[in-house]
Amino acid sequence: GGGASSLSSLTGIEQGIQATDEGKALSWRALLRKLMERKSPLPAFTKCVKNNVLPLREDRNLGFRGGVKNKTLTSSTIHQLNMKGGGTQHRRVLIKNPPLLPPVLDYSGCPKTQRFRTPYELTPCRKAAFTLAEVLITLGIIGVVAAMTLPGLVAKYKDKVMIAQVKKSYAAIQNAFNSAAFEMSGDSRNIASIFDSGNVNDAGNIIFKNMKVLKTCLPNTEGCTVDTVKFPKAKNDGYGKSRGIDMKARYRVVLQDGSSVTLHKFNNEGSCLTTFTDYEKDADGNYIFDDDGNRIPVVSQQYQCGQLIIDGNGMKGPNQIGADVFFFVIAPDRIYSYISDIDTVLLDEMLEYVDYTVGSDMN
Repeated sequence: GGGASSLSSLTGIEQGIQATDEGKALSWRALLRKLMERKSPLPAFTKCVKNNVLPLREDRNLGFRGGVKNKTLTSSTIHQLNMKGGGTQHRRVLIKNPPLLPPVLDYSGCPKTQRFRTPYELTPCRKAAFTLAEVLITLGIIGVVAAMTLPGLVAKYKDKVMIAQVKKSYAAIQNAFNSAAFEMSGDSRNIASIFDSGNVNDAGNIIFKNMKVLKTCLPNTEGCTVDTVKFPKAKNDGYGKSRGIDMKARYRVVLQDGSSVTLHKFNNEGSCLTTFTDYEKDADGNYIFDDDGNRIPVVSQQYQCGQLIIDGNGMKGPNQIGADVFFFVIAPDRIYSYISDIDTVLLDEMLEYVDYTVGSDMN
C-alpha cells in the first residue's frame, strides 16, 4: 500500500460514485465488486448505528492509531484519513451510503435467520417480523377455513349432545313403564295392565309418578311441547300438502332434564286390541275418492295400547322425528320405535331426518 496504490483506489471509488450520480445502471453490488477488483480498502463500521452517525471502529491492523469516532458522513462525501503507522503512510476512504453503497455491517453476533443486508437498513441484526399485509392475508385464510369447517363441527357436536339426551330419556321411560306394569300386575312386561281401564290421564299418573316431572299438560291445553312435530321427511296429508303430528291432543309432561314426553291412549277393547280406520291412497300418498267424492275407508285391528313420543330437548328445535323427537308404539308387552328407528341412535349414534316445512306442497 503506497501512495500510488491508494490514489488509484480512490480514483476507482470516485469513478464509481460519479457513474452512479450520472444515473448509469450501476447497482451497489456492482460498485462493491468494482472496488474489490481494485483492491480498495473498504470502510469498517461498528455493530450499532444511532442517529445516522456511523462510528468508525479502531483497528490497528488497518493503520488507525487513536481512531476517529463518531464521524458523520454524507452519501456524496469522500473523506480521506491520512494516518501514520509503522513509518508508512496509509490512506483510507470512508463512504456512507445509502443509496449509493451500503455499509459493510458486522454480522458476527447475529443468528443466521436474523441477518439482513439492505441499503436502507443500517441495523445489522433485527428481529424477523411479518408485514401487515402478510398478517391480514393469514387472518383471511384462517377465517375462510373456519367458515367452512366450524358449521360442520358444531352440527356434529349438537348431534352427539342430542343422542346422549335421547338415550337417557329412553332408558328412564323404559324403567318407568316396567315399574308401573309391575305395580299394576306384578309383571314388569304386562304393559297392557296400565291401559286396560281409565283414560290417558290415569295412565299418565301411573307411569310418571316415580319420575321427576316439572310440569304436566292435559290434552287440548297449551304448553309443555310445541303444537306440531314433523315427520322424518315430508309426508303427504292426502291432499298434496306436507303434514305433521298434532301434539296438543295428547297428555304431556316436562321432565327435570328438559326433555318432554307425550302419551296417547287408544280406546281399546281389552288387552290393547284397537280398531284403526285409514283411507286408501295412491302411490303419491293422495286420497282415492269413490264416485260420490268420499274417501274409501280401510279398517284394521292391531294390538296397540297407545303411542309415546319423546322430545330430547323439549320446546327447542328442530322438533322433528329422527332429529330430536322419537316416536314409539306401546304394545301389550313392550315399547318399540315406529316411523323412525331408535336403533340408529342407540347403536349407530346417528340422527336421520330431512328438514321440511309443514303445509308445503308435495313435489
